[in-house]
Amino acid sequence: MTLWPIYVPSKGRAETSKLLRRLNDEGIDATFVVEPQEATAYCLAYPGLDYFVLPERDQGLTYSRNHILELARLREEEWFWMIDDDISAFFEFEGTKGSKVGARQALEVAQEAAQPGVGQIALEYQQFAWSAGGKVKTNSYCDVCVGIKSKVTANYRKVELKEDRDFTLQVIAGGFDTRRVSKYAFAAPSVGSNKGGLHEGYAEGRDAKGAAQLAAMWPWCCEVQTKRNGRIDAKIHWKKVRQKHALTPGGQPDIL
Repeated sequence: MTLWPIYVPSKGRAETSKLLRRLNDEGIDATFVVEPQEATAYCLAYPGLDYFVLPERDQGLTYSRNHILELARLREEEWFWMIDDDISAFFEFEGTKGSKVGARQALEVAQEAAQPGVGQIALEYQQFAWSAGGKVKTNSYCDVCVGIKSKVTANYRKVELKEDRDFTLQVIAGGFDTRRVSKYAFAAPSVGSNKGGLHEGYAEGRDAKGAAQLAAMWPWCCEVQTKRNGRIDAKIHWKKVRQKHALTPGGQPDIL
C-alpha cells in the first residue's frame, strides 16, 4: 500500500523532532511545514524531507494546519496525514503488549480504516492502546497522528489548544464518520511538557480557555470539567454530536 502524503507542522524543534528524524532516516517522503525564520535550520537538519515555508511567522498552529489543508486540497490529494512533530515512536499492539514498529508499517495498516463514509482516521495514544483490545473506535477523538479526507467540510478554527477536537467535531457533525485504530499507537510527551510547539500555551494555562471556548461552540455535546489532577479540560459527549436539535433545517450544524 502506498502511503498518503505526510505533512508535519513544526516549530522550535529543528534539533529535537524525533518524528522528523525517524521519517528522514526511514526514507519516507514527508513535508515539514515551518515558519520562515526557521526554514534553513530545518532543511539542514532533515535533508531527506520536503518542506513548505509558511508566508508569515508567529501565527499559531491553526494558521499552520489550515495551510496544510489548503495545500492538500490544491494538490487534489484525496487523503493525507497530518502528524505532530513530537511523536517519538510507533507501536503495534497484540493484546496488552506493544512492540515498536516503523512509521511506515503503522501508517500503512491504519490507512485501511479509510472506508467509504469515513472522513478522518487516527492512531491511538500508547497509554490507552494496551486496554483497547485492538478495536477500531468510531466517532471519537482523533489526535496527534491523523489521516484526513480532503473533501470533509471542516477547517481549523482558533480554539485555544483545542483545534484538533473542534476539527473532529466538525467532521462528525458534517456527516462523516471517524475511526481510531487502537492496534497501532504512538508515543508522545504529555501535553505541553516538552519545549517547542505549544509548550508556552500550556504553561500559561490557555487550555482552560480553550475548554470554555469549545463548550460554548458545542453546548449540546461539550462541557467544561476539572480533572482529578486539577487540570481544566473539555468533556465531549461524542454520541450527542449529531443530535437533531443541534442541526439547522438544512441539515448542517448551525455553528459551521
